[in-house]
Amino acid sequence: MSIKISHVRAVIGFDITVEAKTTGDERLTYVGTKFDGRRIGHKVIRPPLSSYKRIFTQQGGWTPGLRHEIIVSTISNHGRDGAIQEWQDQ
Repeated sequence: MSIKISHVRAVIGFDITVEAKTTGDERLTYVGTKFDGRRIGHKVIRPPLSSYKRIFTQQGGWTPGLRHEIIVSTISNHGRDGAIQEWQDQ
C-alpha cells in the first residue's frame, strides 16, 4: 500500500491531502486521519476500495515555531498500515 500526505498553508491553518492506494487484490476497509492529536477523518469503506483521497481544508493554525503532526492509519484485507508527517512552522 502507498500512503501520501501533503499539506499547504491556507488562509486559515492548513489544507491537508491524504491519499492511499493499494495494489493487486488488496482493498481498503478503513482510513483514519489525525492532525495535532485531533481526529479529523474517520472513514469505514464499504464496499472495500483500492484507493482513497480526501482533502481537509483550513485545519489548525499557524504560529512560528509550532510543531505539527499528521497521522494516517489504514486497514485493508492485508492488515494495518500507516504514515506520519511532521513539520514546524517557519
